[in-house]
Amino acid sequence: MSWFAQEHTALVAAARQAARHGHDTHAWHLAWALPTFLTRRGQWSDVATVHTTALAAAARLGDAAAQAESHRALAWERTEAGDHDGAHSRLTRALALARDSDQALSEAHTHLALGWLHEHTGDRPAALHH
Repeated sequence: MSWFAQEHTALVAAARQAARHGHDTHAWHLAWALPTFLTRRGQWSDVATVHTTALAAAARLGDAAAQAESHRALAWERTEAGDHDGAHSRLTRALALARDSDQALSEAHTHLALGWLHEHTGDRPAALHH
């Protein structure tokens, strides 16, 4: 955690720089490595920055699983911002990507996130469904 604390600004910049220079796989890999640290620190703007970058990179690569991962991270950021509709939209897209690419683990993670979102908004029947 202390290493991330020292290097997180450089890592966020590196993800953006990688995408800018056509290193899309590196861009989304860097983004994928950061959410736990960033969310524990409440650095939601950095979550949005790296996963917006990662989502565009994953789309260019045609990598549905990576796109789903970024949509889930962005949904978490939207939930923290109080934008539950935006979070739901991101998670719905992530679920479709996971299903379309036959990524059972990604689909399961997305159902978990949808359950958490519905629990967070007080819709217990929808939470239980997921």
